[in-house]
Formats: sequence, C-alpha cells, structure tokens
Amino acid sequence: MLLVSGKLKLRPYLAIWCEHHEDYLAERDDKKFDAYQIKTSRPESGAWKLNDLGLIKTIGRFVELVDEFGDAIEHLLFVSNTECEIIGPDNKNDRLRAQCPRLFLEHVRSCKAPDNINEVFKPTFLNLQAECGCSGELLLRVLNRMDIIPDHPVAKSMQPCRTSTSLNSTPASHSTQKSLTAFVTTSSASFTAHLPCK
Repeated sequence: MLLVSGKLKLRPYLAIWCEHHEDYLAERDDKKFDAYQIKTSRPESGAWKLNDLGLIKTIGRFVELVDEFGDAIEHLLFVSNTECEIIGPDNKNDRLRAQCPRLFLEHVRSCKAPDNINEVFKPTFLNLQAECGCSGELLLRVLNRMDIIPDHPVAKSMQPCRTSTSLNSTPASHSTQKSLTAFVTTSSASFTAHLPCK
C-alpha cells in the first residue's frame, strides 16, 4: 500500500525500507523518513490501550529511532487492524481516560515540557518513560510525532519483508498503472487520508 501511494504520488515517498517483521521506513522526498509499525490484533483482545505490551513496545521502538536519527524522522505511525480504546468526552473516569491513546496523545501534544503533563496522564507518561528507558524530553519528542491509524485493512496488506524497494525503479506498464490507480481509489486513498500532511 505504501509502495502504491508513493508510486502514484499520493505520498512523498521515494523508497520503502522494510526492516524487521513490523518495521517500515518510508524515505521521503525531503530527505526525511516516516516510520511505520504494523500491529495486528485479534478482535477478542479488545481495543488498544496504553498499557498493552504491543503498543508499549512500538513506542519503545519509536524512541530508539528518534534517539538515533533525531530530526531525520518526521512522522511515527502506529497502524493496526484493531481500534484504539475510545473514551467519550462525558466520561469522567480518569483511570480509563489515562489509558486512552487518543486522549493521551492529544494532551501530550499540548505540552511543551514533561512537567506540563497533568495529573491524569502523568502516571501513564512516567510508566512509558520507565518501560522505554529514556528521558522525559525524548519521550515527549516521540509522542509529538506519533499518530495512530486504527481499524484499517492496510494492516492486513503489509506483509513482512527484509529488503528495500525503490519506487523509481519499480516497473509499471500502462495496464499495471491503470490497475494500481483503481486499487488506490478504493483502498489507499482512505489510508492516506489518515496520514499527517506532507
């Protein structure tokens, strides 16, 4: 899906670097990279929460990338076939709110420093910091670049690979290009709509 989006200029990608089983680095035309973590989950496991090991490990991986490559990493995307926990605005249960990925990220993005994080989300932040073994400042930088793309079939379409693929060298005949365009119209367009702007 990322290859198709890049090939058709829907995203600013020149190449896709496939690392471990779930790691993808998309090389951008501004010489930066978008990092993807693809996580599938069984429906019976429920929605993602911030105390789920899979999500904690993803944030830890993002911490490693930003720590090593700094501002060369533009966006950090967590993609899953499963929704994240949703807590409505009228829900006053702080324990549930603290584990809601969307509410947590929205609040953290409004904070200029770890000390600005309020008492509802502070324990979650400190737990993530301890799990990732990093400074509060580094974790805040990571979370400010992170977004979640939940409940999307793209997670099923991304198979593990261990190579890099250059979009410029990907051959595409006229008929293939036409087929790709039709495919993207029904699948990739909805995916890219969730991604951060260029």
